[in-house]
Amino acid sequence: MSARLLRGTESVWNHRRVPLRNNGIEFGGREYLFDKEKKIRRNSQFQYLLPPRAGGIALALTSMGSMFNAILDITLVYPKGVAHFWDLCCGDFDDVIIEINKRPVERWMIEGDYENDREFRSRFHQWLTQVWQEKDGQIGSLLSESVAS
Repeated sequence: MSARLLRGTESVWNHRRVPLRNNGIEFGGREYLFDKEKKIRRNSQFQYLLPPRAGGIALALTSMGSMFNAILDITLVYPKGVAHFWDLCCGDFDDVIIEINKRPVERWMIEGDYENDREFRSRFHQWLTQVWQEKDGQIGSLLSESVAS
């Protein structure tokens, strides 16, 4: 009986070597949902993005953070306007710019308690706001470059 349990446990641990993807992570603009009214309602300080929502990424990092070795920060920019889902499926869009940045998973991100620790939650929000500021500037630069070319 204990041998079976040990074998079963080993197979679970082997899954930790498999690349893990978490689509629920906050990174990436919600441009398709972005409109001027929503920007005003949400009091967004960003030109191209709505304010980030930290809960999902904080939960993923604190519950599974030791399984992640990096965060892929993916930015999609459509210089000629937002491509809708069906346009993407049919290939009916002109341009898309994709920027991928690899961000480290820092120890404090996986050791905190987002729900119960106000200091951790505040630090996490500050970090994510800084990431969003960088991303907002990056989108502006990419749009300027695409207009110039």
